[in-house]
This record gives sequence, C-alpha cells and structure tokens, in this order.
Amino acid sequence: MELAGLPPTPELQRGRSSGGAPGYRSAVPAPALPPQLPLVDVIAYVLADLTVILLAARLAGGVFVRFRQPRVVGEMLAGILIGPTVLGGSVAVGATPHGPAVGGGGLVEAVYPAQAYAFLALFGVLALVLFMFLIGLEVPQHLLRGRVGRVTLIGVAAVCAAVGLGFALAAVLDAPGLWRVVTLGDGTPVPFAAHALLIGSGLAATALPVIASILQDKNLLVTPVGTLGIGACAVVTPLTFLVVAAASGTVAGSGVSFTIGIRLALTAVLVAVLFGIVRPLLRMLLVRRSGSVGTSTVTCSRCCWPVPCSAAWSRTRSASRR
Repeated sequence: MELAGLPPTPELQRGRSSGGAPGYRSAVPAPALPPQLPLVDVIAYVLADLTVILLAARLAGGVFVRFRQPRVVGEMLAGILIGPTVLGGSVAVGATPHGPAVGGGGLVEAVYPAQAYAFLALFGVLALVLFMFLIGLEVPQHLLRGRVGRVTLIGVAAVCAAVGLGFALAAVLDAPGLWRVVTLGDGTPVPFAAHALLIGSGLAATALPVIASILQDKNLLVTPVGTLGIGACAVVTPLTFLVVAAASGTVAGSGVSFTIGIRLALTAVLVAVLFGIVRPLLRMLLVRRSGSVGTSTVTCSRCCWPVPCSAAWSRTRSASRR
C-alpha cells in the first residue's frame, strides 16, 4: 500500500528521467528510496520514534528548568540532538511538483524511515495547531481591546526593520556562487531582490509557539505585556510569509505586487469567514451547551475541535502540494 502520499516505488527508483520539474536536470536520476515498509513496521517505527522524541524532550526540558531556563529551549535542543545534525544522514523525501525524489541515508534514515517520518510530521503539525488553539483560548481578549493599533505597529515595524537589514546584508553578501548558492533552471543565480527578501524573512521570522510556551511557563501569558507580545508575533508571522511570497514571485517572474495581492486577498477571505461565519457559530454553540460564552478551556476545546483540525488538514495538504 502507498503511505503518506509517497509516490510509487518504481517512480522513486527511476527518478524523473523525463518530464522533470523546471529547474532540475532530469538526466540525473534521483537516488533510490528504500522499499516501502509494511504497515505494521511503520506503526512500530512511529511508536518507537514518538517514545524517543518525548523522552528526549522531557529530559532536556527538565535539565533547563533546573537552571531556571525555559523548558521549550531544552526541548528544541533535544530535537537537534536526536536529529540529522548530530545523528548524521538525511531523511528520504518523495518526489514533488518542484523536484525529484531524494534518497536518505545515515543513522537518521535508520531511526526515522520515510514512511514513519511522514506520520511524525503529520502529528507535529496537528499538535502545533492544537497547542496554538489552546493558547488563543487562554489569552484574555479584554487585554487586547484598545491595543490593536499598537500591536499592529509593533509587528509591522519589526518586519520592516528585518527586511531593511536583509537588503543591507544582501548587498554585502552579494556573491553569486558563494552566498547566493541557489540557482534557477538555466543555472543563473537567483535575483538580488529575492536573495535580500529571503534573508529579511529569515530575520523577521518569529517562533510564535516558542514564545507562547515561554510566556506560559513564566506565567506571563495572561498579563498585558505577554498579551502584547503574543499579538505582535501573530502580526509578524503572516507578514513574514508575505515577504517569502514576494521573494517567490520575484524568482518566478510573476511580479511581487501580483503575488502579494493574491495572498492578501485569500487572507482577507479567510479572516472574513472566521469572524463573519465561524465565530458567530461557535458563540451560538457555546451558549447552547453551557449557557454562557465565558466557559472553561476544556469546554471550548470540546466544542471547537473541528476548527484546529481543519486548519491542520489544510496546512498538511498545502505542504504536500509543494
């Protein structure tokens, strides 16, 4: 059977010898992936890998807590220790519309086979969306009232400063083949603007779940300062993706204005649906179940679980199409 959207094994073994994606040399066959594992073996690998991940995160997080440091920092360090950076090798990746299949190797491929890794990635996305959904339920909305302008200003200023610094760094590091190592289909380096925007997006990117976890551990999530920080990060995140979209539009030649305009239009539609349709329906559902909107987090999560699940499904589908 075919698991986690991986393409058939013969195609992976042959590579894209013809009709390859633009920007790749189709004459060079992709490394062959290992044969697909039986479903029972995949489940065993997933359970074993989850055990390793949870134990490593718990132990490393506990060590950091003893030194009065955020637990999430230790958990990130644990991810590095049990990942390819320390174990060595790489995980096999199936063929996508943008490139051929890439075979894995090393110890990390033996610990996280391709089929098991696909399920782990799905669990990670779902857990992340559920965690952020619960964080949103805990943030008191009354602390954001009257501060929308301030939150937006902080987020926009942070992104603008990061993008400006990205252009300054790109001007210094503008050396095709040395710093601009990514090339287009004809072998030419990526445009300077795309290189600068990519650096700027990397500087502007904020790990919203990490910040939320730190504020939660320090009991600052429900304070005015914590709410202001979460709100600003929530503004920075979509703006950073718009910067990435601008870089992609520059490379593709579709135009920055057109690419960002499409993203903004889709974002506006999503916000309108959430606030105009989803929010009133959830409010009506909560009132019907509990008699009031001010219910506990547990009650809200029981009533609203389809919302984060739908977001996770959409996120996974969009990632698989890339």
